[in-house]
Amino acid sequence: MRAALALLLLLALPVPARDAASSIDACVRDGWHTRDILRDEERPAARARLAALAATAPADAEEAIDRALLLHRLSGLLESYDTLDRARTTLDAWIPPVEEFQAALAAARDDLAAADAFLARLETSTAAARTALDSPALRREDARAALALLTSRLQLLEDRWRLDRPESRPPLPASYALQRFLQERRRGAPARTAEERRARTWAEFVHRYRWNVGVDLDPRAILDLGRQRFAETERALEEIARRIDPSKTWLEISEELKEDHPSAEGLLDVCREEMERAMAFVEEKGFVSVPAWAKNVTAEWGNPKSGTPYGYYDAIDEGDPELRGRYVVTPVTRLEGAAREEVLRGNNRAWIRVVSLHEAIPGHHLQFAVAARRTRAARLGHYNPSYVEGWGLYCEELMHRHGYYDDRTRLSQLRMRLWRCARIVIDVGCQFGGMSRDDAVRLLHERVGIERTSAGMEVARYLNQPGYYSGYIVGLSRIEALRDRIESAHGPRFDERAFHDRLLQLGPLPFRVIEEAMTPR
Repeated sequence: MRAALALLLLLALPVPARDAASSIDACVRDGWHTRDILRDEERPAARARLAALAATAPADAEEAIDRALLLHRLSGLLESYDTLDRARTTLDAWIPPVEEFQAALAAARDDLAAADAFLARLETSTAAARTALDSPALRREDARAALALLTSRLQLLEDRWRLDRPESRPPLPASYALQRFLQERRRGAPARTAEERRARTWAEFVHRYRWNVGVDLDPRAILDLGRQRFAETERALEEIARRIDPSKTWLEISEELKEDHPSAEGLLDVCREEMERAMAFVEEKGFVSVPAWAKNVTAEWGNPKSGTPYGYYDAIDEGDPELRGRYVVTPVTRLEGAAREEVLRGNNRAWIRVVSLHEAIPGHHLQFAVAARRTRAARLGHYNPSYVEGWGLYCEELMHRHGYYDDRTRLSQLRMRLWRCARIVIDVGCQFGGMSRDDAVRLLHERVGIERTSAGMEVARYLNQPGYYSGYIVGLSRIEALRDRIESAHGPRFDERAFHDRLLQLGPLPFRVIEEAMTPR
């Protein structure tokens, strides 16, 4: 009796928290910080890791950020598996990742036993996938995607196997049976109805923002945000137009600005000049640190067939010791006559001035260069596109705060922000609101002043990546709200440079983690 009572008292005592560092290291060692999809066999391990990590007590603030990020990622992987029904709609939930295929094939010459063990595992997983996918949840679209994935893996396996073991062919009856099953379902399974497509896209949209971006916003809330910012930006445009010329609308002034554009041959030179001009201004004002190693960015011609009518940033390779980045400018050489002139008008000097700072410094190049210097392994496996694009858009406004623009350039910068607001209306509207492609092109052309050719190219990009282009304004709004909160808390002690440096040092983490790391306690 006494022994039992002593045991009860012992169990009632508080249990010392486990060491957070060892749990974090274990998660990183096993690759949980870079996992994009949870396979069926990994669910128990993911739940165990989540529970173990939740029971730890971080030793310091940096460890607390790593822990919060890993808890966020593991929770997202588990929710994705459950709510998006990965097990019955996605082959990736069952078969080994492509890296394991490549490793097994590379080892086939020297380690036949390991290669055979991989094939046996593949047979087991594809047999299980055959059972799981044989469900009413699988639709024609799912079967088509799964078949393409499986066929590419099997073809890779067969081609390499013939080179390494020409005397034999891997016996894979379960894998080929799954391939035949998917071929039949690709033709015979019912396609998703319009309502099913909408529900699926809605769930994926919500999941993307909750776990990749780190905000709990559904498409309806995101659309409301876009409309609100659109109206605010239109009012700001009307105000600055009155200051420039009260007799003209902002669209009329914007059309006049388009006449001041470089030639097709001189476009790159102007982009390079504006990039360097912005860099010098940032260094002079000092509102964010620009280390010498973060300045290695060049402006270069891109592919004439690019679907981007203006330009973009080609991110650095984090393994490159020189951290070289490229501000890529789309040539207009493939266009002729009126179409060429139209795109050049879009690439006018005021527009280029803003795009150049967005893509290079203080925008994306500085952002990626600083992120490449991160050393904490747990933070290397997450990419938040809304943070990335939000920072570029935030920099456009930041340069205005510090006096970089004249009124006409400010008008162009506001028109660019209106363009990003319109992206939300198009992105969500085309997916859920009954907006057609023609409606979207008209919105960009008539309300934002984007040339019709460029507007068509833009809308095509939005429709190919649901959710991505809404992230510009979502990211901008989160960064601005975080800054306002910290500035309010610190009052006159607020250090703008320190705020920006810390935000960049954290890198593209989910906003939920960033906000917790940076908010004063």
